[in-house]
Amino acid sequence: MVQKTTQTRSSNPQRRLWAMAYLVIFALLGSGPAVANHVLLPDGSPIALQQSGQAAFATLQEAIDHLIDDPTTDWQSVNVEALRLHLRDMNAVMMEVDVTDVVAIENGLSVLVQPRTPLAGAALSRMLTAHPAALAMETGWVMRVVREKRGYRVRTTGQNAVDADKIRGLSYAGWMAMGNHHPLHHWGIITGQNPHESHH
Repeated sequence: MVQKTTQTRSSNPQRRLWAMAYLVIFALLGSGPAVANHVLLPDGSPIALQQSGQAAFATLQEAIDHLIDDPTTDWQSVNVEALRLHLRDMNAVMMEVDVTDVVAIENGLSVLVQPRTPLAGAALSRMLTAHPAALAMETGWVMRVVREKRGYRVRTTGQNAVDADKIRGLSYAGWMAMGNHHPLHHWGIITGQNPHESHH
């Protein structure tokens, strides 16, 4: 009994080390949820966790999985770093800014977006140049951006009162996040077909 207990205790740390090693290896290889579902621990049990733990990792992993699965991928054009920089910009314009001076205007809303870091300032200059066209294409709304001393004055308007309610409810964060153009844009970036290269 004593010998059996000692063996069990010595094997548990080893199994935990193997489990950690598997997780690290597959995270570094960029395995997505589809691959993770087929990964087994040394004892034969499946790995329950699927998320990489960080949104940028998950986005990159998904894109990389599709690139690897596609036999026609032109690897000389692939640019993972460009997508990483774009995701960094997305994080900055969402989390490293202050949104103040929120004022209802006719059929819409006006806000002042102030960067709190140098990265956010640079990211705003890139993304607020390209985003109005995407928003207009998907919603018909008009986003006007004016550089001011304190930041960027962003005014978004629609066609009627119904649009105005949506615009005011969403405000700046909603305007930036809404729509289905982001995945297509990200795919264009990582495959070297970025139509907004100067904006990442």
